[in-house]
Amino acid sequence: MLGLAAAIVGARAPSAQAATLTVDHACVRPAQPIGFAATGFAPDESVRLLLGPEFVDAFAVGADGAFAGRFQAPGLGDAGRLSRVLTLTLTNDYGTSATATVVVTEIGVAMKPAAARPSSSVTFRPSGFVEGGTIYAHYALTVSDTVHRLVKTVRLGALKGPCGDGAFKVRQLPLRAPRPGVYEIQFDTSRAYRRQQGVYVERTVFVAKRR
Repeated sequence: MLGLAAAIVGARAPSAQAATLTVDHACVRPAQPIGFAATGFAPDESVRLLLGPEFVDAFAVGADGAFAGRFQAPGLGDAGRLSRVLTLTLTNDYGTSATATVVVTEIGVAMKPAAARPSSSVTFRPSGFVEGGTIYAHYALTVSDTVHRLVKTVRLGALKGPCGDGAFKVRQLPLRAPRPGVYEIQFDTSRAYRRQQGVYVERTVFVAKRR
């Protein structure tokens, strides 16, 4: 069962209105908290929270028929699945219910075409950067297992939508004469390069020695 921490809202309000349910974020990653708020239920009655067909918890409404709470977003389930749409339902024994939807998505950066020469133009498609902002690509040459030297940072552009999506066409490795070796591309929303810190996605590009 998913954990639920409910906070009762205490102000008095009419209970004859239609029941409503809202969520604080339209898109989250697995294990992030989903906050919700409801109104329009009868005072002090018992309601159930369902996630799809799955029972999450039952609790009593406050004196005004309103309450708020949060629970942890579930995983994606099937291997290889990148996102899923969840339906939240609050219901009682008398036919009153309210629903809301939220998307759970993994963080990632896809590349099209999936395989390309380092100098070729590709389209990077980030997703799951639900905090939003501007996404950057930091290119670092692997010098050793512990040393990765930043050689360039490219501002890709602003992320869009609640799930932090985008499509940005650039050269896969935007260097004129790259040294042979393995380059890490770290995608994140920080202008400054901090390797493997914060919310990020990594890809690698291999540059072969010239014959």
